[in-house]
Amino acid sequence: MKIFKKERLPNGRTHVYLKLFSYQDKFQRIYNKRFSGLTQKELEFCVKRQYKMWHGKKLNLKKPETFNEKLCWEKLYYWNPLMTICADKVRAREYFCEKIKDGEKHLVKQYGVYKTPDEIDFDTLPNKFVLKSNWGSGQQIIVKDKSKLDIDAAKQKMREWIKPESNHYFYSFESGYRFIEPRIVCEEFLDYEYKLEFFCFNGKPRFFWIVINDKTPDVRANFYELDWTRMPITNHYPNFDTDITKPKCYDEILENAKKMCGDFPFVRCDFYVTKTGYRFSEMTFFHWGASQGFEPSKYNIIIGNMMELPKNKENVACIKNPD
Repeated sequence: MKIFKKERLPNGRTHVYLKLFSYQDKFQRIYNKRFSGLTQKELEFCVKRQYKMWHGKKLNLKKPETFNEKLCWEKLYYWNPLMTICADKVRAREYFCEKIKDGEKHLVKQYGVYKTPDEIDFDTLPNKFVLKSNWGSGQQIIVKDKSKLDIDAAKQKMREWIKPESNHYFYSFESGYRFIEPRIVCEEFLDYEYKLEFFCFNGKPRFFWIVINDKTPDVRANFYELDWTRMPITNHYPNFDTDITKPKCYDEILENAKKMCGDFPFVRCDFYVTKTGYRFSEMTFFHWGASQGFEPSKYNIIIGNMMELPKNKENVACIKNPD
């Protein structure tokens, strides 16, 4: 793309010349506009360019085949206001309880939900707890000993979380996050054994992965069929060798996932498995933001074939805040 650029010369004169911008320059220029709003065409350009950077090939939107191609199609052309509720780490609990009978007993205990960190009364909190953002990914502070917590530093970090530009939507355009109202959540420190996360397509859980040592440098994950048969897949995290016995609560968790996933072409329903049962974690609509492929590579299409996209397109960039 060629544009005119003015340059002030040492002698005071102005020189006007054509500057050739690279494709990467164009992406950065448009991507930097995302906080003020993108047109549908600009959003399409950014999603296509991100896909090319992540996967090294052109995004096929006319006939998407792989799982990540279809997730990118959804970023651009699929809108469901329920995603705003279910991607919100506060309001998703309401959805869970609407779908699941007696769901309240399977929620992680919350000590408070706050608009700003200054609302938090740390004196009333237990010794162990977790602080997290409701609209982010990886925005959390795990406190195992309150006496060692630097409260001022924690508050400063949380102030960054609730800034509009910290909305996870602005990283890779995962539309479910776009209209969430920012909140800070304080909840119990849950001593869980692993995470059990179901990949659900068009109302049906099709397989799951178990994530161990989550939020640590030693995080690992294995994939399984619904009958607990191991699948020979890796996806960003390396596999682990430990044999995990199917928990007694597995069938109940699977039934819950079936009840929760029916409204969406794809959603991942996540649960914590503890020594005594399970707790609902969250719902995720764009696994890894569509940035990570599967190995062996044939599973990118095998899993993509599980997902049926809506027949009609919507211009997601043009959607206004439903509130």
